[in-house]
Amino acid sequence: MTPPKIEEKKILNGSYGRLYVDGSMIGEVSAVKLVAKITDEEVQQVGSMEPGRKIMKLQGVGSFKFKKVFTRFQEVFAGLKLGKDVGFTMMAKIDDPDAYGVEGFAAVGCKFKDDFPLLDFEVGKLGELEYNFTFRVSDSDWVDRIIHADMF
Repeated sequence: MTPPKIEEKKILNGSYGRLYVDGSMIGEVSAVKLVAKITDEEVQQVGSMEPGRKIMKLQGVGSFKFKKVFTRFQEVFAGLKLGKDVGFTMMAKIDDPDAYGVEGFAAVGCKFKDDFPLLDFEVGKLGELEYNFTFRVSDSDWVDRIIHADMF
């Protein structure tokens, strides 16, 4: 059976993406990535030469980049300096007018991880900062989904 042909214009264009952190839109966003990271272990069973896999942990990890226009997250930095574990909620959406609909995901319980960029520039290049974070998978979910009737 031949799979249905998808019109090229229906492929989501990231230029129509939006990012909201604690309800405030970050208009200068340039990239967003959300991942459910699976940690599993090999399971060997008697009578089989082929091992299986068992999921042991699921962790939400993500990142976002934005062009440097404003000073952002100064309240978070102030809290970090005081030893506070500052969290946030983020929502990312893609609302491409040619697509079948809007896709949006809310990541809850976000915490910045690794480095916390404060200032970064290079002569002759546009300023851009990237933040990495974790989130609680169990509390996060799609807020908008694009589902084709023949998908399932």
